[in-house]
Amino acid sequence: MGIGLCTCLFYDPRGRPSSTSLLFFTIRFSVFQMKSRNLFFGRMDNADGTAICIKFVTRYCKEGHEFLAVRGFAPKLHAVERLPGGLYMVVMDDVSEEYVSLFNLIRDNPDLLSEEHLGARNFLSEKVRQCLRELHQAGFVHGDIRDTNVMVKTLKRGGFADGSFLVVDYDSCGKIKQVRYPLNLNTTSVQRPEGATGGAVIEAVHDLEMLDHIWDY
Repeated sequence: MGIGLCTCLFYDPRGRPSSTSLLFFTIRFSVFQMKSRNLFFGRMDNADGTAICIKFVTRYCKEGHEFLAVRGFAPKLHAVERLPGGLYMVVMDDVSEEYVSLFNLIRDNPDLLSEEHLGARNFLSEKVRQCLRELHQAGFVHGDIRDTNVMVKTLKRGGFADGSFLVVDYDSCGKIKQVRYPLNLNTTSVQRPEGATGGAVIEAVHDLEMLDHIWDY
């Protein structure tokens, strides 16, 4: 955990560098760590003070993220910038006021796995499945569809009852038949489809098979 402030600026990679394409934002160093990843939260230095999430990763599929973001299935992506040393800095909307990971929602509300909520669970699964089919038809695979990477409305906003969701984490995403799983893929604590091993080509069917097990607790 760290606390502090810093102001960052870099060129928006989606446009030609100019005074209008620079992104300015202030990072508030209230950091929580997810295994090998650090997530930072702050606000952009603009009129609205847009809340943002910043992450640092070794690879990221900007095209796959943007494809789903413009369809309302992912947080708005502001920039993906390669840094000296090979890391990428990814800046996107912070949606934590409205959304929570499906994992956290179920962990805190296990009754949502009851028979009473079966219809809502099936409805959400089908909507995510349709989203993935669109992603696949566009030539991309996600590569890591699990409850930590599907975000739904917070409980006070209705949870997943209305089928609203966002898909996050495009570290493994890439072009079908081209992108491969990282060599250090977690196959111990995460249930993976047959053939989903470190270094293997990520198949579209893997996304759908992982979705089939998203309610396994």
